Amino acid sequence: RGIAKAAERSSEYFMPYISSGISPSDLPNFFFGSFTGLAVTVFNLIPSFTNMFGKGAVPAIAEAYASGDKTALSRSANNVIFTAAYIAVPSGIGISVLAPQILALLFPSGKAEASAAALPLRILGIGVIFLAVSSVLFAVLQAAGKGSVPVKIMLWGVAVKLAGNVILVPIPQVNVSGAALATTVCYGVIMIMSVAAVCKYTNIGIISVYTLLGKMTFCGILCGAAALIANNILENISKSALILFPSVIFGAVIYIISTHLMGILTKSTLKLLIC
Repeated sequence: RGIAKAAERSSEYFMPYISSGISPSDLPNFFFGSFTGLAVTVFNLIPSFTNMFGKGAVPAIAEAYASGDKTALSRSANNVIFTAAYIAVPSGIGISVLAPQILALLFPSGKAEASAAALPLRILGIGVIFLAVSSVLFAVLQAAGKGSVPVKIMLWGVAVKLAGNVILVPIPQVNVSGAALATTVCYGVIMIMSVAAVCKYTNIGIISVYTLLGKMTFCGILCGAAALIANNILENISKSALILFPSVIFGAVIYIISTHLMGILTKSTLKLLIC
């Protein structure tokens, strides 16, 4: 409905799609399908993977909470946050900077849909980080006997997302990207509230958590920039979508090196990632 309103207000923003054969009446379904079928599908990949770390840490956190061992509780919670964030931050930033290339590789037969989903996926890439981290934080809270807290936090997130959709999607210049922005802000609010709650109930220093996330974000930006530069160079050599793979590998190498130099990736933290 929001896309239909946007098309009615300023149809010129949708002319490239109308010119490609999509009728004005089909625009809402086209954009909604492109958003949910392509952008949201890619968006959910990384959180689905990092959720395993949260679930795997539940027994240790629950045992520490039940025994009253605050030191073990804090250590277990810290470990699961580190593991999820270490993977989610470069992945999310990489998705943001390489969104068109990722969509072209995964959906080669849907060029129009990939074009419509590219900008929303760039925005959702940042949301990947928020969702992946908040998901494991929810697992920590549930294991620590605070199962009602994630529900309350989710209600705030849903309210933000609903308001964002209502306000942003009908704007012609924004259209379906408004849904991506609302989703990203929604999970940003959820993550901020979840970090505060976990730090409160597990005695983790909130400054230390945000310091770690800040360092990882800096390294993630280096990773994304390296991957984008490599991709741009390789595009001058080949137009194959497969050049995305060496670009991602190069970015990953830069991320690993930079996190090691900043003291994030050490022998002890490396064990968390491979065990």
